[in-house]
Order: sequence, then C-alpha cells, then structure tokens
Amino acid sequence: MIPSSRAGVRDAPGTLRRAPDVLFRRSGSATILARLHGTDFHSLDGPASLVWELLGEENSIGELASRMTDGYPALASWVEHQLRAVIGDLVSLGFVVGVDRE
Repeated sequence: MIPSSRAGVRDAPGTLRRAPDVLFRRSGSATILARLHGTDFHSLDGPASLVWELLGEENSIGELASRMTDGYPALASWVEHQLRAVIGDLVSLGFVVGVDRE
C-alpha cells in the first residue's frame, strides 16, 4: 500500500501521466508498481488501482474525477479531494509525473 505521506498533494501538476520508468502488473484487484531500476514494490488497491488504469492516458485530476464518477456527478468533488491525496503520493514516489504543455 502506498504510504499516506500527502507530500506533493498541493503541488500535483495539472496534467498527469504514468512515469515512463515504472513497471506494473495487475494482480486480482490490486496493481503492483516498481521503478525500472529500483528495488521497492508498491501496491495499489481498490480505487487507487483504477486511478492507475486511467492514468494510461494524460489526464488532470478533474478529468480523472469526472471519469471515475461518470453518471454520478454529485460525487465528483469528493472523489477529486480523495484523488489529490492518491496523486500526491504517486507523484512523491515518482510513479506519476506532470506533462509539460507547450
């Protein structure tokens, strides 16, 4: 499980994507992450695993919240709040990076 450090939550970039040096594998309802040249493994469970799946494309936190709550717009602000915590942890661990837009 990713630690709940909350580091980088407020500084999460606008548009996000998976870091290119991250290996991952789905195992049941969890997703296991590892850096290409690292030795640590991290597990994403439940909704965090869905966030990782959705980060296969470039998205903002707002876009991710919208996709996760499709059909349930009243949940979008709550989900976006929770996403900021998950994304902040993924950014601080180097699994997710910001996309430079020119």
